[in-house]
Amino acid sequence: MIANFIRELRRRNVFRAAISYAVTAWFVVQIADVLLGVLDASEQVLQTIIIVLAVGLPFSLIFSWFFEITSEGIKRTADIDTEGIVDTQFDRRMNAAIIAILVAALLLSVYGNLRSPEGQRESVSILIADFENQTGNELFSGVLEDFLLVGLEVAPFVSAYPRKAATDLAANLPGADPEAPALNPETAALIALREGIDIVVSGSVNRDEDGLTVSVNTVTAGEQQEIFTVTETVKSDADVLTAIVDISAEVRKKLGKADRAIGVGDSESFAVTNLEAAAEYLKAQNLQLDRKLEEAVIHYEQALLFDPDFARAHAGLALTQQYLGNSDAATTNWQEALSRLDRLTERGRLRTLGNYFMINQGNYEKALETYETLVEKYPADNVAQNNLAVTAFYAMDFERALEVGREVTKRYPGHSGYGANLALYAMYASRFDEAADVANTVIANDPSNAYSFLVLALASAAAGDLAETEQAYQHMTNLDQFARSVAAEGLADLAIYRGDYRAALEILDNAIEDELALAATHTVALKRTMKVEVLLRMNETEKARVLLDSLVPTAPDDPAILVPAAISLIELGDTEAAISIADKMSRSLSGPHRAYALGIKASVAAASQDVDAAVGFANSAVATVDLWLVRFIRARVLLQKGMASAAAADLQNCQQRVGEGMAVFLNDRPSFRLTHELEMALGALSTP
Repeated sequence: MIANFIRELRRRNVFRAAISYAVTAWFVVQIADVLLGVLDASEQVLQTIIIVLAVGLPFSLIFSWFFEITSEGIKRTADIDTEGIVDTQFDRRMNAAIIAILVAALLLSVYGNLRSPEGQRESVSILIADFENQTGNELFSGVLEDFLLVGLEVAPFVSAYPRKAATDLAANLPGADPEAPALNPETAALIALREGIDIVVSGSVNRDEDGLTVSVNTVTAGEQQEIFTVTETVKSDADVLTAIVDISAEVRKKLGKADRAIGVGDSESFAVTNLEAAAEYLKAQNLQLDRKLEEAVIHYEQALLFDPDFARAHAGLALTQQYLGNSDAATTNWQEALSRLDRLTERGRLRTLGNYFMINQGNYEKALETYETLVEKYPADNVAQNNLAVTAFYAMDFERALEVGREVTKRYPGHSGYGANLALYAMYASRFDEAADVANTVIANDPSNAYSFLVLALASAAAGDLAETEQAYQHMTNLDQFARSVAAEGLADLAIYRGDYRAALEILDNAIEDELALAATHTVALKRTMKVEVLLRMNETEKARVLLDSLVPTAPDDPAILVPAAISLIELGDTEAAISIADKMSRSLSGPHRAYALGIKASVAAASQDVDAAVGFANSAVATVDLWLVRFIRARVLLQKGMASAAAADLQNCQQRVGEGMAVFLNDRPSFRLTHELEMALGALSTP
């Protein structure tokens, strides 16, 4: 019975009708996909076409059962049977038509896949100049530019040059006010020309009796020829944000927008309910970029008072709290940000997730995967490329960090932040000559870049030129507060290396006093940890103990504070307190935290003469994450065990990776003094 039914389906050409319909439908979808992208139509139009075509399939099959298309027109199948009409030539023409449609659909599909995913142009780099605000509402100043930036970054082909970096460059131009550099269209054009940026975007907002007019203008960076202008008129101040969203969509379209599929949140700009929240958020962002983290927290929190659902503010606050070592507060705000991901653009969501995996979770594999996706979807995103390099660095893949970092600096050679990162990657990879060359190039463009002077200081120390090291640190004391803070630790670190503990103590005490006045609790804790180390070297054990007792209970969740504190506690004989720190760190999701926890336990076991247990803990520590310090701890334990050959291998590994030992917690805070301990350990091995 089934066989008879199949034969009847064949006789009535139902199978051919199904294939013909499927091929034709596919062809229609391919055409619609291309045309709707050009017309910038909503994705819902394509979805509607697909649904209509799917619904039409059963009707097509029913039609083919009862009717046949012949050379003489549409006839009932029963009539054809009766008349015995057989038109082989017509059938051949129908088959040829089906094959032609199939080939055309395949070619169109290949074209759709081969054409650039960014549309008509691979990428376009832009720099947004300061808006001209003639409304009297100061909240517009410095806010609308960043609203527009987020809106333009919805397009994957747009690469927006960071405004903070551009402002820093503007401050160094002749005649500029360093305290309040202007990024007007003329200055932006100069910077764009220097940095190889394609387009300068400027804007204005004006008020008249009918409301407010928001205008955005684009010009070429070189000849400054106008490309186009987009203008929107609104009734009230509250509507200006909506106007920026609409303008950004129009600018994307005119620049060559191909990412027509906009989902929930993709056109949200900041997705913030009021200007007050946006203004506080941008203040916090600038303070964070200037490394004034405690002040940044205040303004992030203020932004969230104005708008508790401000996803970007939650993410920014989480990141800042993480840098300050306030892990509980950071985790809370990460969760708040993650619960509001649907309020962000796709690019914003991926950036937030990448930061979360990298900074909060210490899950570098997942962070790398996220940033790779971000770079694949938004290949023009220089921030994504930079974050990919940073993640590779934290994953201890310094070679990949160098590779990606070089590409980013090639694209933006004048961006001091990217250049300084590249110099740091080279330093940590123990490529001190390259590190110094890159740092000097950055300083030539940006004499205020603290990180580049830090690289010069440590590269000079590695070469044995301690006078040059000291000079670099002294220069840093004349820069911003962050530079002064790092310079104080660097000078104290250098004094410890030289054995001048009194000088180190004086430097640290002065720095602690200055930073207490600024409520810089995190950097104060870092310096107090160093001070404990100095006091122990001076045999001032009681003072060290008192300072530790006040430091440890309130210490941020930062290995740069907790690990040295635990080592000092072991030296004081308080192994129970050291184990308590290790237990706290072992509960972390971060691999480095767990590795350090095992290293502390190895040191405790070694101090208790349980050498076998110490070796076991040390091996587990290196297996968890192969960090410089846990390698060094294992070398000491192996020496205590009498395993000189194995200890020598670890010490030689540390010597080859000495760049990591220069800032052992990979936090850009100097620890050059540890190389002296390495030298002593290597010397002990060579002594008969």
